[in-house]
Amino acid sequence: MPTKKKKSTRRANNEGSLYQHSSDGLWVGVVTAEMEDGTTKRMPPVYGKTQSVALRKMVELRQKIAEKGHIVKVHKTEFKERNFRLLFSDWFTTYYAPTMKSSASEELHRCRMRNHIFPKFENLDVTTITKKNVQDFFNDKVRKSGLSIEYIRRIKQLMTHFFNYMVVERVIEKEDNPMVGIIIASNRDEKLGEGKKITAKALRPEIRAKIFSLIMSHPVLKPIIITFTFTGLRPQELIGIDKNKHLNLHNKTISVERALKRTYKHDDEGNVVSRGAVLGETKTPSSEREFLLPNIVVQAIEEWFEYCKENGIDSDFLFPTKDGKMRTYAGLLSLLKRFLKKHGLDKEGISLKTFRHTFATMLLEQRENPKIVATLMGHKKVGTTLNIYSHVINAEVFEKTCNTLDAVYEQFNVVEILENPA
Repeated sequence: MPTKKKKSTRRANNEGSLYQHSSDGLWVGVVTAEMEDGTTKRMPPVYGKTQSVALRKMVELRQKIAEKGHIVKVHKTEFKERNFRLLFSDWFTTYYAPTMKSSASEELHRCRMRNHIFPKFENLDVTTITKKNVQDFFNDKVRKSGLSIEYIRRIKQLMTHFFNYMVVERVIEKEDNPMVGIIIASNRDEKLGEGKKITAKALRPEIRAKIFSLIMSHPVLKPIIITFTFTGLRPQELIGIDKNKHLNLHNKTISVERALKRTYKHDDEGNVVSRGAVLGETKTPSSEREFLLPNIVVQAIEEWFEYCKENGIDSDFLFPTKDGKMRTYAGLLSLLKRFLKKHGLDKEGISLKTFRHTFATMLLEQRENPKIVATLMGHKKVGTTLNIYSHVINAEVFEKTCNTLDAVYEQFNVVEILENPA
């Protein structure tokens, strides 16, 4: 009986390859490039203990070759397994993650990958994923997941970038891109242009009075809470304030130029192996701002400086620890929680951000211009402020508006005009 001819596994000329050594188990990646004279050159191989690491090194090598002006030969067979999770993880780590402004933003995307995208697609061949697969996935997210429409759109955005990359790398053809034409259903509020509903919880008036009466005897929390409540600073911004560079008590000004940032380190599979914090850029460019301080804040900071002097606390940070070191978000929150529990306020749902929300709420209750409030808060758009704090527009505000309109009408002197027509 004739033996069945073994199918050749040889690749065509100029194709890259990714394979595993049978001897030591190492993965080997080979890339070829088209030189200026039209010839092709097989580049030195790259190695990795895992297929993921080897593929990432291939991507980095192709990028370096392209930067030198050479043409990289990329073929479908270079991605041997075409496993969705493998390719998605490497694309994200090599191309997308470096564009993130912060490690926290990167981790947010990784959470979307781990919790939503991978459970659905991770074991599939990327070339077999259809538009129907993807549309069904997003339909379920809208109807059953309880996620906000905005969050689901972020997932879609991430997947769109990935599949566009797959088209560029010729893993799939342009007409086979499953993200083209995918629709995320809108809810009624968004159709009306109101967008995602957010309600920020501020201190109730009666709780405000109680909190401020209690902190007066707490030398550390008093200046911190007063500064939070009457400046609207984010906790991460307050922690990063340098009293010598960002504070001018003589001119009563404070500037926000940096903020505390979470940092994450990941292994080759994208899992978090360590967390940390550093001072870096503010949340958005609009978050960089300078403004005048109310007298209550100036007075509280001056008292704090006296306390630091008496207790030998020396630091460049505005509100350091007793050792003069930068406070952490967790440490500051722990200090607040102990205070709230001691005074029976731990069931009120008060967090560090509560005081920032109280700042905006108090100003809008007094009918301050929303544009000014947005600027003080560091919001890029006034619509963000109005959307978050729309609940402040209550019956009392409407009553004040009616009184304003009545006063304007009285200035028309309608009676006088009727008695003395022109």
